[in-house]
Amino acid sequence: MGLTHFGVCLHTLRRWEKTGIIKAIRTPSGQRRYDITSYTGISANRGNGATITYARVSSRGQKADLDRQVAVLKNLYPDSELITDIASGLNFKRPGLKTLLGRVREGNVGLVVVAHKDRLARFGFDLIQWLLQQDNTRLVVLNQDNLSPEREMVEKHYLFQAKDFLILS
Repeated sequence: MGLTHFGVCLHTLRRWEKTGIIKAIRTPSGQRRYDITSYTGISANRGNGATITYARVSSRGQKADLDRQVAVLKNLYPDSELITDIASGLNFKRPGLKTLLGRVREGNVGLVVVAHKDRLARFGFDLIQWLLQQDNTRLVVLNQDNLSPEREMVEKHYLFQAKDFLILS
């Protein structure tokens, strides 16, 4: 029930259970049954500002993926302000990202939510996270992807290619 209701993977539901965001009831056989009424709403911004959800894809050809991100974010955070971008994660001049960071700097945002780390920034995520923390804004990443060593190597290779491209451009 939880998987279809929230539109997230089983790993995410288990992480939410572990952190107290949702409660699970164990059957006699040990299976988990998630109680969707116990969902505490990771969107709770603790009264210190608005909640902004942010979704991004790199190209218009990925519109279906953008629509999926938006659907999950709207389902989990129905009262949030949604900001979207269709631009490369390497581009820090994205209109939506600039709007998001501007709103955070104004001090009226308590929570920013993204589906995946790389939706906020392909590289430089830690810097953006630090900026949000400086303005007392919480950041929630719904799907924390733990990369395999092989995938991490591919990501690093991609980073070096991107750096060369940016230097040559």
